[in-house]
Parts: sequence; structure tokens; C-alpha cells
Amino acid sequence: MTRSRYLLSLCVLELACAALAQETAAFYKRKCGACHTIGGGRLLGPDLKDVENRKDRNWLKQFLLDPKATLDEGDPYGQQILSEAHGMVMPKVSGVDDAMAEAHRAY
Repeated sequence: MTRSRYLLSLCVLELACAALAQETAAFYKRKCGACHTIGGGRLLGPDLKDVENRKDRNWLKQFLLDPKATLDEGDPYGQQILSEAHGMVMPKVSGVDDAMAEAHRAY
């Protein structure tokens, strides 16, 4: 691959990543921001800042894909956040698939 093609590929990749970041931020604001903050403290749902320090990536992805299923399994952390939310179960969010769950985890 020539240097110019390599640089062009990097630019395209950077633009694609920027577009995904913007899409993820807009999705978060539209579908998540009413119940969650990122560093602003707890609302109805937990503050998402440093969430990966509390649970691993796989757990977070599975929870985003199907919160009720995680809670139904009796997961201790799931039960804790359910209790802190006074029994309010996070709904399954339309538009969240594997790719979107991973993008939000990274966001």
C-alpha cells in the first residue's frame, strides 16, 4: 500500500469513528440521558462514570441488550441497582444491538 493510500485509509477510518461517536452521543442524549448521567451523579439509574470499574464489558453489554433478563437471573449487582432505583426496571431500549451496545460501552 502506498503512503498516500495508507493516509487516505486513516482519514476515512477517523471520519467513520467520529461519525459513530456523534451517533452514539446523540443516541445517549435521546434515549439514556433522562435516567443516567456520566459523572453528574445518580438520577433514576446509576451514574455511568467509571461503570467498567463496577462490572466487566460482557456484563454491561448483556445488561444493555436485555436489562430484565439480567435482573431475572438474580445477578447481585443488578439487584443492587434495582433496589437503588426503587424497583424501577430499566426498559429494553429500542435500537440497541450488539454494535450499539459496544459503542455505548466505549462512550
